[in-house]
Amino acid sequence: MLTAQPSVASAVPVSEGPAPLLSVVIPSYKRAMRLERSFRFHLKAFAEAKHPMEFVVFDNASPDGTAEVVADWMSTDPRIRHVRHKENRGFRPNFLSAFRGGRGKYLVYLADDDLLIPEMIDKYVDRLEADPSIGAIYAPWFLLDETKSSKIMGAAWTADKEERFEPGDHAACLDFLLKHHAFPEIFIVRADLVPETFSTYCSVSYHYFTLLAHLLARTTVVFSHEPFMIVTAISRDSHVGNAETLYGWDEYRGGVEYLASFCRTDGQPTYPDLPSLLQRIQGFTNTRMSVALRLHTGARNWLVAWHLNRRLLAYNVQAIGRDIQAELSGLAAMEAIVLEYERAHVAEIVACEKVFAMMREVINVPAGIKLLCETDSDFEKHTTGGVRGYVTFNDVPLRPLREGDMALDLAAMMRRFEAPL
Repeated sequence: MLTAQPSVASAVPVSEGPAPLLSVVIPSYKRAMRLERSFRFHLKAFAEAKHPMEFVVFDNASPDGTAEVVADWMSTDPRIRHVRHKENRGFRPNFLSAFRGGRGKYLVYLADDDLLIPEMIDKYVDRLEADPSIGAIYAPWFLLDETKSSKIMGAAWTADKEERFEPGDHAACLDFLLKHHAFPEIFIVRADLVPETFSTYCSVSYHYFTLLAHLLARTTVVFSHEPFMIVTAISRDSHVGNAETLYGWDEYRGGVEYLASFCRTDGQPTYPDLPSLLQRIQGFTNTRMSVALRLHTGARNWLVAWHLNRRLLAYNVQAIGRDIQAELSGLAAMEAIVLEYERAHVAEIVACEKVFAMMREVINVPAGIKLLCETDSDFEKHTTGGVRGYVTFNDVPLRPLREGDMALDLAAMMRRFEAPL
């Protein structure tokens, strides 16, 4: 049986010159323009940096001009480094390699579309230097909406004051997270803790909670109430955080449960009774599901929104109004028909006149499927001749079904998705 031995050194690449005090690690893929903005802001903002620092781009073999952008900025500022992978590893492995590749005594993760607040970074590095017992400082973050002239929408979570948790104090930390609905995503960490606390991502437990659990098993962790980062919450393009918010509610729950498991040592719980714990974890999850439900309705993901609404009703949570629930039933039914036809590889969806306009306006029909109106006078001119899926409403298709064609009644499907009023 293998026995783990204390790590004596962090796995960081050898580099010329003295190591900086702080490494800002930036995982990136095919976001050259984002990096351009990031460098333009941060190199100016940290021109008079209080502490020696570096900005390290961990490039996932970007096929765009990322390498050229980084090279241009490197020629003007020696604080920039570029680590380019030979192939795209995916976001999670790149995130992990970034924390293992910083040369600084302290590490902070920066997404290529987010912004650091210089005076707060200086404050927290000073704090870590003054108190070596602290291994990580967590903080909330300001939320930015790019679609509204980069407006700051407020903080992701709030607290009245700083909280300090000593090694092994998982119960108090869990209580704090659940009370403030705080996510341990933004932090500055001591690099020597990385080998024993960071690990490969597993989708059943949200990795930020598992990381916090292992950090708190080894060091003092501080949760500040003052943000040091501005995070793009609503982006004009693809965004990992957006996808996590849309689909990560069960993963979040898994992360909280993972952290809660550290409250039980040698079978002796240090957290209050199990019913209380279950109730609070479910409340936390319900909040995340409610947020996801609203985002999915905004993205016209009607079927997912419908299922989330039903799950929340199990806990008597009314995340959307009754009038919206009634409308959602029809939208989910239409999307269910479209998805069924997509999976049956139909080439055309032919809708009756009653529902064609609505399907065209509010349903995301896959790009490879043509949507046609059954009563279109030029129907034959627009048809592809492929397999058809008809959408009727309490009636039968006006056109004869050919071999392989399908027909589904939206009225019947709506009864399947009847609103739970």
